[in-house]
Amino acid sequence: MENKKLSVLVIDDNLRNRNILLKLLSGNFEVNVAESGEKALEQMEALTPAVILLDIMMPGIDGYEVCQRIRENSKFDSTKIIIISGKGMVDERLKGYSIGADDYMIKPFDHHELQEKVAVYAKLHNTEARLKALNTHLEEQVELRAQQLVQAERMATIGMNVAQIIHNLNNPLSMLVGYARILQRKDPNDKYVEKLINAIDSLVNMTKTLLTFTKQDRRTEVQEIDLNTIIEKELSFFEIDSRYKYDIKKQISLKPLPKFIGVPTHIAQVISNLIKNSLDAMEGREHSTLTISTEYNKRINLIISDTGPGISKENMDKIFDPFFSTKGDGSDGKPAGTGLGLPFSRNMIEAYGGQLTVESQAGKGVTIKVFLPCNDEILNSAA
Repeated sequence: MENKKLSVLVIDDNLRNRNILLKLLSGNFEVNVAESGEKALEQMEALTPAVILLDIMMPGIDGYEVCQRIRENSKFDSTKIIIISGKGMVDERLKGYSIGADDYMIKPFDHHELQEKVAVYAKLHNTEARLKALNTHLEEQVELRAQQLVQAERMATIGMNVAQIIHNLNNPLSMLVGYARILQRKDPNDKYVEKLINAIDSLVNMTKTLLTFTKQDRRTEVQEIDLNTIIEKELSFFEIDSRYKYDIKKQISLKPLPKFIGVPTHIAQVISNLIKNSLDAMEGREHSTLTISTEYNKRINLIISDTGPGISKENMDKIFDPFFSTKGDGSDGKPAGTGLGLPFSRNMIEAYGGQLTVESQAGKGVTIKVFLPCNDEILNSAA
């Protein structure tokens, strides 16, 4: 595809001069003309020329004032201004430079010299514009990295506080377990005591789960994360499960991704939770398929799908409620749930400035989509 021509604006009240410049430059540039300073300023509301060829002696607003007004607008910081004038005294040229002109040519000028100067200044404009865009991009990346560092450190601090709270809960929970066992020995058939013990066991499991998260936070430093590497590592852990290894069909497509800043164990726990949820959902089902894919499209995209029973519309409104679980209590032999994995995962992803969404219909499996911001590679400015 042919590159778009750079724009040149000719500002001169003399028709003959405008036509000469138009003929000289139109082969290599998109040339616009203005017959006065006023009309030039009007045109520039919609133009961002690479180079301006500016006459000084014009009725109304003269070339000096036009140049000054252009330089007051940051939109035209990289636009190059060449003054072309019959006035060539030193003080006149110095005045032109002082108000922002990049060059000053005296009439009559050499046509070839003018063409070469415009070409050089156009390239300079293009380079400066690219550098400005690159600098803006770098500033955005620095800000993103800073935000990710703050969020990661904040989550680690929260984890330490939660660990202390859980530690304080351990003693009263242990006492409750002991008293419940005593009651059970006195009356083994009391169904309410059995329910009490099950409830206490669930609470103990929840605290153990939370404590696992917080211990990981304390021993892991903030660093650059490759999501694909974490996914591959987590999948390797599931290989020890014979059902996962032999009975689950796996469709894994991990495309190259840029890295992002965070605590690896945060993301590893999220990935582990999501994969385990999918595997648990497919427990006891034939033709079980786990699909995991990643790609980069201005942000990191992760999709995890299963062929489980799906989630009813009624339960979809509750899946992010802490302690709500679509899994049973384990009494039927299927994996039990704490109701913490999905809320934790979404909160963690959102803490990194990302999103986690769940799509499902009863009988049609579950698809979880994770979107994360990242520190994408800086492209070659000449590309």
